[in-house]
Amino acid sequence: CRSWRNSDDGFDAFNNSFDAGVTTVPVTFESCWSWENGYLANGTASNGDGNGFKLGGQRPALGNGSGGNTITDCLAWGNREIGITDNSCTLPNTIQDTTVYDSDRINIEGGSPAHVIRRCIAFQAVESNLSIANVTNVSGNSWQRATVTSAEASTGSTTGAPPSNNTPGLASERVSLMSSCIGARRRALSHSGD
Repeated sequence: CRSWRNSDDGFDAFNNSFDAGVTTVPVTFESCWSWENGYLANGTASNGDGNGFKLGGQRPALGNGSGGNTITDCLAWGNREIGITDNSCTLPNTIQDTTVYDSDRINIEGGSPAHVIRRCIAFQAVESNLSIANVTNVSGNSWQRATVTSAEASTGSTTGAPPSNNTPGLASERVSLMSSCIGARRRALSHSGD
């Protein structure tokens, strides 16, 4: 799945909450891309939040908590605020084998739940690559093993309008990192174009 250039968030699990005796099914994002969210068509900032993946949060009257979602093998880049945020959820989320870069604020953000974050790569955020309150279940990630630099990561152009068939115009987009950077298998995400 792909989500790009939305005025608010790319993927949003806000209000996916649980209440006494009523539970919604947690959301699983697998092999999804989310980029350049939080901007208007002319490239200026929108009034929306501008997160790549929002994994929680709720209106107070709707329940007692949110979260419990999973992100696997996903990519988020160039989002106006945060690449992946827990948005003050109460249940831990799982984020694994995912690359997040070039967020205008923070790449990965989380509050007090003990989120599982493993084998992820985060680099080139304007403010911070990581802002996590509880790092109990955080392991094997790029920021724990090495600093990811532009010499270790290569990216193609992410500019230009998407083709009319609603697939991203990212024929040259490629993120490739050495497996030794995080001790995981080599990860490369690419789109060959049409």
